Amino acid sequence: MPTRTGEVPPLVADAFHAGRFELPHIPILGTSAAAVIGTWTVPIILVDFTDQPLTYSNTSEWDRALFDTTGSTPTGSVFDYYQWVSGNRLRVIGKVVAVVHLDQTKGYYANNSWGLSSSTPLNSAGALMDALGKCEKQVNWSDFDRDLDGYVDMMWVLHSGLGGENVVTRQDLWSMTSRLSAWSGSGAYTTSDPVPGSTLMKEKIDRFSVLPEMSAFHIGSHAEIGVFCHEFGHALGLPDLYDTAPVTRSFNVGPGCWSLMSTGAYGTDNLSPEYPSHLGAWSMVYLGWRQPVRPTNDTLVTLKPIEAGGDVLELWFQGESNPEHFLIENREPIGFDRNLLQPGALVSQVDDVTMISAMASNRVNTGSYPGLRVVEADGRSDLFQGINRADRGDPMPGSSALTRWADDTTPNSRSRFGNVTNVGLRDITLVGADVRFTALVRSPGWEPARNHSGASFNPVAGTSSGARAVPVDGGGVASVSSELVAGIPQIVFRSRRVDGTWEPPLTISQSPSSAIDPTVCAIPGGDVCVAWSDARNGPNELYFRSRIRGLWTAERRLTDLPGYSRGPSLVADGFGSVHLAWQYSDGFGIHVLFMRFTYLSPFGDPVPVSGSGAVPGSPVVAMAPNGSSYIVWADQSANSSGVWFSHFSPDSGVAAPHRLVSAQNGLLPSVDATVDAAGALDLLWASSGTSGSDLHFQSRLGVTVQDTTIAHRGQPIQDFMIAIDPSGTKHVVMEAATSGSSQVLYKAWHPSGGWDIGNTEVTGTSDGVAVLPAVVPRDQTSLVVLYTGYVQNVPAFMERDRNTQAQPITAVADPGPSNRSGFLRGGPNPLRAGDRLRLVGHGATPPGALEVFDLSGRRVARAAIVADGGDWKAEIPGNETRSWPAGVYFARWSESAARL
Repeated sequence: MPTRTGEVPPLVADAFHAGRFELPHIPILGTSAAAVIGTWTVPIILVDFTDQPLTYSNTSEWDRALFDTTGSTPTGSVFDYYQWVSGNRLRVIGKVVAVVHLDQTKGYYANNSWGLSSSTPLNSAGALMDALGKCEKQVNWSDFDRDLDGYVDMMWVLHSGLGGENVVTRQDLWSMTSRLSAWSGSGAYTTSDPVPGSTLMKEKIDRFSVLPEMSAFHIGSHAEIGVFCHEFGHALGLPDLYDTAPVTRSFNVGPGCWSLMSTGAYGTDNLSPEYPSHLGAWSMVYLGWRQPVRPTNDTLVTLKPIEAGGDVLELWFQGESNPEHFLIENREPIGFDRNLLQPGALVSQVDDVTMISAMASNRVNTGSYPGLRVVEADGRSDLFQGINRADRGDPMPGSSALTRWADDTTPNSRSRFGNVTNVGLRDITLVGADVRFTALVRSPGWEPARNHSGASFNPVAGTSSGARAVPVDGGGVASVSSELVAGIPQIVFRSRRVDGTWEPPLTISQSPSSAIDPTVCAIPGGDVCVAWSDARNGPNELYFRSRIRGLWTAERRLTDLPGYSRGPSLVADGFGSVHLAWQYSDGFGIHVLFMRFTYLSPFGDPVPVSGSGAVPGSPVVAMAPNGSSYIVWADQSANSSGVWFSHFSPDSGVAAPHRLVSAQNGLLPSVDATVDAAGALDLLWASSGTSGSDLHFQSRLGVTVQDTTIAHRGQPIQDFMIAIDPSGTKHVVMEAATSGSSQVLYKAWHPSGGWDIGNTEVTGTSDGVAVLPAVVPRDQTSLVVLYTGYVQNVPAFMERDRNTQAQPITAVADPGPSNRSGFLRGGPNPLRAGDRLRLVGHGATPPGALEVFDLSGRRVARAAIVADGGDWKAEIPGNETRSWPAGVYFARWSESAARL
């Protein structure tokens, strides 16, 4: 039992450390159903001492005060409490089976250590053993073995006087739950009663609770039920939720008065132990009295009070199961919680790994990273620092009027190590006794996917690790792909304007045979360079084109080699030069070659990079701010397996290769790399084994190396890419196999928040196959992911934008008065996700487009207006509406073609 402040004296902490407060072995998180439903019958022995007789020795009075089932006790009994908190699942009844007058003083057993010393019988275990020696034969102990395991389920020793947790002197007994077998010089007590059904086995007594007779709050009255309810929580397997082993003067009270298993045993106001606090969300889930609701999409939630049977919400990214997560409950002044300081949504951050590993020792909330803590809405961390036990600023909205909780708020929803979780609550409000909010479990700012493929999109797979899409000056995007054009693979260039519209695709190769493996880089002025592998002259050679001041140069052949040149990677240095690396194979083996030239004069001599005997995959070139570059590749040869790099400097040329990553089983041939503003080389590579696939990230600056596995999947990961935006945020996309299909996933590293906890589903499993992703950061708050999707087995050029900067309604420009006559109607209404939305107008066909907005003023769709007889229409296809969340939408005609 905690003190009223939650502080644990060193002597008590030592007893926790010695195992005297240990819980029974629990193999998995959660106790058996038999333990938390049905009826528990608890035997009680009243004991007093030669120097302190019982004040209340009437056994029937104790039976009624603790276990009354008629509702006649003014403030409620232990029976009433557990009926209430369990939702009528559990009945706790009991009776006083003996009154024992011990032959020693209370100080004899307390031994100046609250009865916690290891010197049996000079402790609480000794008091119980002596009491049993006096009364054991007058009780039928088999009546109290509900599971017939040969042990009395729980024994209560109710001693005269106060509990040690409420006095300064150490000559009283500390209220606790323990096992006789946990004390030196002791052991389970064997009674004379046989185990039912056995002639040889005798009932044993091991688990017991020590409980006080007198109240520390109402002088002269018997003890309130708070301490009894708390200790019985241990009988059910619940741990103490306060810090039981403090190492500093600061002490963490865990949930404090918000939970019975902390200082809530003294009431929700810390002043009324006759009304102990509700168990709280974690304990309810642990006992199986609540099955948590886990939203998989951003969801409007109305949460009823947990005191009245309301649900517990489990919050984690995309609704995924994770050891670390948040539990949300609605707390209201109902039932035993009548003295609640403040109603609202109470959020707890839980780490099941810590909870499970420290459960048996009953030390789940010790140290800097406790297993459970309340996310205090006022951001003060009063509970964690032991400043108070609860206040009006803990729940949401609470006294601080917190209506939004996310990664970027105070308090925040980041992981306990500070990583971005992309979860939170929005628009938190009290509605009567309920609390309403939008539960956020998806990374914010993602707009619906759009199809820009047209009728002729037919992509051809390649092997290049080079960039397929890049940002260009002015806010646009350049993309290249190999596609069948008139039956021949050609290089197709696509350009997205700053307003989000795409120019018509442009075929930039004229190969009579095959043009594949394109790569693109941006050069100053909004222009680009493109390189690819072309078989027009027999073995594949590299070809090159650039767009200078908006005009395309002629195709240029870059190589004239007897072997095959594949998988080029191209970057520009900002000083007028282009750096190019590729995979070259001939009769002597496989090599990585490198070339540097100006984009105005694309000529150069290939330079070998990889060592002899290497078996390199397609390389990638990463440009450093100083104009040097890194050529990186994966080598799968027997003698030099691993990830390698070579550094190119304009002053000294190509350096000898060095191994970045040692040989690994299942190393995949693809890599990607970039260089950040500080000059650190950021690298991605993948490995695959019997346990699945891993995507690795390594950042190398000088001799400092940070190595992290950023994704682990049971199925393959491939076609990954990394890019950096101006703020230093690193963006990663990957293609991941999922249940016979594949989807595109996204993850970000934030300078102030580390890696996202989860991988965002850019495409869902219901969207069909999605491959070949590319991520293009447009600025510090927006990006676009391009990929090839397959809609009913037909390839489609897809894009999905993300804008993390919140757009208020005022961001939607007022179109002003219009002289257009007629009306606009749309249907079906209501619209179901995945249905086609058709908007029809009457009269002359207007210029511009029709736009659809959600309630936040964010545009979710734009459609061209076309004539339809004497009317006009615009249609939004079902593959766009499929991703719209439930809500209210508005359509308007926009005469301007500019993006709003």
